[in-house]
Amino acid sequence: MIQRKLVVAVISIVLFSLAISFIQYTPQSEQEPNVGYFSFSGLVMSYIIGSSLFFIVGGIPISLLIEKINEKIIFPSILYKYLINILFYIIGGLTIAGLFNLILLPGVSNPEDVDFIIAVYIFSIIGSLLFYFVSLCITKIEQYVKT
Repeated sequence: MIQRKLVVAVISIVLFSLAISFIQYTPQSEQEPNVGYFSFSGLVMSYIIGSSLFFIVGGIPISLLIEKINEKIIFPSILYKYLINILFYIIGGLTIAGLFNLILLPGVSNPEDVDFIIAVYIFSIIGSLLFYFVSLCITKIEQYVKT
C-alpha cells in the first residue's frame, strides 16, 4: 500500500515538475541579455526537489487517510465517489498549503507575500488533484495487468 503510494508520489512529482517548468521556462530566443535564466533541466530539478517534501511527506499520509475514510463510506455511485474524492484531495492539498504557510511564512508583511500565498494554495490544489489522477491511473493499470 505505501509502496504504491510512493510510486504515485514519484510519478506526480515528475509530472508536476515538468508542467511547472514548462510554464516557467523562457526559451533562449526570448531571453534578454544580462538577465539570469534557468535552463529547463535546472527548473525541473529545482521543482522536483522543492515539491518532493509536499508530495511524499504530505500527499502520501493524506491519501492513506482518504482511503481509510472511503472504506467507511457507502457511495451510491462511482461518480459520487469520484466527486467526493476530488473534494477530499482538494481539502488535503489546502491543508498542506495551510501548514506550509503557518510553518514557513508566519507573517504576511507586503502584498507580494499575499500573491505568493495564493499561488501556494493554487499549486497545492493542482498537485493534490494530480496525485489523485495518477493514483486512479495506477489503479486502472494494475487492474488491467491482473486480467
